[in-house]
Amino acid sequence: MPKFDSPAQLEIQASALLSSGFSCVLQLPTGAGKTHLAWQAIQQEVAQGGRAAFVVPLRALADQVGRRWMAERPDLRVGVYTGDHAGGVPLPDAQVLIMTPERLDACTRTWAQHWAWLPQVSLLVVDEFHLLGEGRRGARLEGTLLRFERLNPLCRWVTLSATLGNRAELAGWLGALEYGSAWRPVPLTWREVTYPNPEAKRSVLLQVLRDARGGNTLVFVQSRRRAEGLAAALRDAGFAADHHHAGLAPDARRAAEDAFTSGRTPVLVCTSTLELGLNLPCRRVVLYDLNGWNGETFAPLPVRNAWQRAGRAGRFGLDDAGEVITVRAAWDRHTPAYEHGVFEPVLSGLSSEAFLLEQLVADVSSGLLRSRAGLHRYYARTLAAHQGRLPAPEALLDRALSAGLLTEQDGDRRRLNVTPAGRVAARHLLAPETVLRWAHLADYATPFDLLLFTLTLPDMEVRLPVDFEDLPTLRADLAQVPSLLLRSAPADVTRQLGVSGRGLLHALHTTCAVWAVLHGQDEEHVAARASAYPFEVRRLRDEGVRILTAAAQWLASTAPDPGDPPQDLHGHATLTRRVSLLRAMLAGPLDPDAATLTRVPGIGVTWAATLQGHGVPDLEALAATRPADLHGIPRLGAARAATWIAAAEELVKDWTELDTWADATPRPLPAAPTSLNTPVDPYRLKRASDLTVQVLDHGFRVTGGQEPHLITRRGGSLRCDCADHAAGHTCKHVLAVRLRREPDLRAALTALNHDPSPDWSFEHLWMNA
Repeated sequence: MPKFDSPAQLEIQASALLSSGFSCVLQLPTGAGKTHLAWQAIQQEVAQGGRAAFVVPLRALADQVGRRWMAERPDLRVGVYTGDHAGGVPLPDAQVLIMTPERLDACTRTWAQHWAWLPQVSLLVVDEFHLLGEGRRGARLEGTLLRFERLNPLCRWVTLSATLGNRAELAGWLGALEYGSAWRPVPLTWREVTYPNPEAKRSVLLQVLRDARGGNTLVFVQSRRRAEGLAAALRDAGFAADHHHAGLAPDARRAAEDAFTSGRTPVLVCTSTLELGLNLPCRRVVLYDLNGWNGETFAPLPVRNAWQRAGRAGRFGLDDAGEVITVRAAWDRHTPAYEHGVFEPVLSGLSSEAFLLEQLVADVSSGLLRSRAGLHRYYARTLAAHQGRLPAPEALLDRALSAGLLTEQDGDRRRLNVTPAGRVAARHLLAPETVLRWAHLADYATPFDLLLFTLTLPDMEVRLPVDFEDLPTLRADLAQVPSLLLRSAPADVTRQLGVSGRGLLHALHTTCAVWAVLHGQDEEHVAARASAYPFEVRRLRDEGVRILTAAAQWLASTAPDPGDPPQDLHGHATLTRRVSLLRAMLAGPLDPDAATLTRVPGIGVTWAATLQGHGVPDLEALAATRPADLHGIPRLGAARAATWIAAAEELVKDWTELDTWADATPRPLPAAPTSLNTPVDPYRLKRASDLTVQVLDHGFRVTGGQEPHLITRRGGSLRCDCADHAAGHTCKHVLAVRLRREPDLRAALTALNHDPSPDWSFEHLWMNA
């Protein structure tokens, strides 16, 4: 907690803004005491007999704040509630509830289970309020806040952010008072350094670090691999440096943070993971990458994100000023004037039809939206409506009805109800599209195919990209998997899975990696081979378990009646069993044979792995085993062994799993005779088509990648300043210029974009991203 009284804090206290009884939108720079003000308001609310909730965007930040507040006020009942744990204090008993948005979201969707505390919260503090504008995450936060308001309309709100470009508009939406200040306890100085060509960029950073006069440095980059590679290069140059990004396991991230704060590694190369919330101050911040992928294209770093990162600079009591250094290409004049701090406006994520549809289903499932007549009134309270960006809710309601997510009763009241599919989507925080695609579960008749289907669902947040050079390895991997789906043409697979081109290749690559782990390969080795991180592979398994758990609930809620045709009963039982077995495989990890052991009551994934390790590979083998054969397995008594064997014997009497879970024989994919005959490298040519060329007096400026590049004419040839060109290749940047001038290259590109072959040409799939 800061040991200062800032002008903003003194002014807010003098005006009694936080005790006025009105909601407030506060905008103060990072390090200016926003959390301290929130803590003061929370303690004041509790002292008056109220209860307060503090919503923070990260689990790690919730834990950090919780530990600090519990230590400062052990007399208060402070609880931390994230997806990982509930911090020791039951929700109904807590006076201060520190929550992630996801946890509050789940509580508002199932509000009847939380009615003992939800209406008693008299102060809601929302940190990093600008996240309302962050796509699906922002749309979910907005939907959560709307449900909370309907459940607790008398609660007062305090929202906090350092980077609101439209604070007055947001305050008007909330009917709140607003306050803004630019004062920081440690002022920031901004400095720009330039590099003449990409090869010199790293040298410029090295010089910045050599010139630094003590103190820690955070270096922000735009990708995980870049963070690792740059940190390694800094170590080679003699600096004590480490890296930090979301691909690392939580323990590894904490270790990097501890080493940085203690000074053991004074340089930390990081991604946007450290942009929010965590108390990790330093003397200087280097914005090394000013361009990055925004989900659609490479674009300049937004001013808001630049200042979130810059806010880490300047340690109160140690530094007279915090230093922010931007690293810019000498010829690039298209980056914003970051030092002026003109932030982008926060725009509602509910302007997206897909995101609004998800909230519509959740709102009906919660019982807070009950009729078509109330539709416009309900969503008139959204920020999207306030900004004039709300999609037509009636059209989305009709879509939800036709898709089978909701029903509408006949009669005057025309009450809206949620179907089993809609209820599962809402309760498990899933996109409606994920649940709707479960209707096609029966199309996936092998464990690999069902795994591929699961890993391509919209709610799977991790995807392992495959490089062009690795396509032959991917083809070889797929020759070893049991798949019926991949015997179809790529166009048919695309229609079934909803992914195409390069996205399909990434999905296949991801599934092969998880499949290898399920078959006993070391997770770290698999991750390294897939150019991924072990934590990403574990997350894939965890996300798969979460989605399959929800799918099992959906199947249970849609089970046919006992009197229905036998084929319906058999088909539903088969699907339920497949989902259960794949869930066990991912939870283990287990191979398909070992997963069958989990059908025996009392055998979970741990016992299944233990039995397989002692020579009992599957359910049929267990049924044929004698109790004496299991003697010597630790913690397995004779009585339990006999019970399991008896249960297995009963299960295999009607065992049809080997028939219904088809054991497709692995075979190579059909050969792809089509060739990529082009006068230049086809991969670089295709990538060149995505770049933008600007004509300059002395050459060309090429953008659209992570870094802008300069093309110059020397004699009769074009030269680029990139490393690929320096290595002797005709780089994509030069090809982008040549595409403007050479009809033959444009014709070659057209040929690349047309794949006449129905077979599995991985190269053509890659080109048709």
